Amino acid sequence: MLPGLITLLLATRNLHKVAEIQAILGSGFQYLSLADFPDSPDVVEDQATFAGNAAKKAVELARFAAETSSVQLTFASVGLFPGVAVFLAPTVTVELLALHTAFHRRFARLGQAAWEHYRPGAWVPHCTLATDLEPDRFGDALAIAARAPPPLESRLVEVGIVEFRPVKQLVSCALGGR
Repeated sequence: MLPGLITLLLATRNLHKVAEIQAILGSGFQYLSLADFPDSPDVVEDQATFAGNAAKKAVELARFAAETSSVQLTFASVGLFPGVAVFLAPTVTVELLALHTAFHRRFARLGQAAWEHYRPGAWVPHCTLATDLEPDRFGDALAIAARAPPPLESRLVEVGIVEFRPVKQLVSCALGGR
């Protein structure tokens, strides 16, 4: 990493695409691509448009969901990612970790790389309750979340793909074993 520059990791191996983005955004960034990470999965974006590639991922999500049963969850505590989010933390089970790993394994084949904090081995299972708060509001959010004392029993009945900052649900599918 170059000191003083924001590093942008572009999810492509296409160096021409990197050069195009660099021409638009300028020299104020350090640009990395998947070519800088030889162990990263190949990005299979073989559709003619961005929308076509997104549809391909949505179809794969629907297939995954249809093959996957719902999962029992027990939320055992309220947690805080400092300055980021207030969340409910489930009791981690083999079934939950297996579902998470299967999801990532399936989407790695499509080249859909998750944010590093969500990858198997780094993921902290959670259900976000509040995010993008002013720093002085996290204490209030924790106090409100604590009003529903754990354990809270629930079922994970759907999976989806989201993007964030801001949070936007791109696609969601019910699990087949409801």
